[in-house]
Amino acid sequence: MKLLGIDYGAKRVGVAISDDGGEMAFAKVVLSAGDDLIKKIADLCESERVEGIVIGESKNYQGKENPIMEAVHSLKKNLEEATKLPIFFEPELMTSMEAERLQGHSAMHDASAAALILKSYIDRTRNLKKGNPITKQDLRDQTQKMRNSEYEYNSNEEPAQNSKIEIDKLKREQQRRREA
Repeated sequence: MKLLGIDYGAKRVGVAISDDGGEMAFAKVVLSAGDDLIKKIADLCESERVEGIVIGESKNYQGKENPIMEAVHSLKKNLEEATKLPIFFEPELMTSMEAERLQGHSAMHDASAAALILKSYIDRTRNLKKGNPITKQDLRDQTQKMRNSEYEYNSNEEPAQNSKIEIDKLKREQQRRREA
């Protein structure tokens, strides 16, 4: 199933597309968060023959929705009406920071963050299909663990480096679950 991933921002919206089999995610484009955003995404869904949309779900370290989520919920509703496609939320945690760490800050930075969100969704749902479930609740629990007081902050490290350490820990935990 071909999917489209979205990293929504107040000014820029990163968009990623999966391959036809829904196994890999690729940064596609960065759109302006203007009045014609819904039409641009709907047109892209049609031209790319997309069968589902994945939107990053932004929460703070306490697990509460960030203020941007009000606009994200509106985006989801409008996209559902415009495309008639199923739309899924995928928890995102510092995807923009991870995208910047991987490739540096660039014009495609937000699209790369969308690709990370989409890849996370693909990996999680693929594991469910293979009988090695990382359920949405598992992902929430792991994310919450990072956000809670167990979040280790090493004051000798830069905040971006500290975030990378936590992301790497989460990835290793997911890998251990896959191999179990």
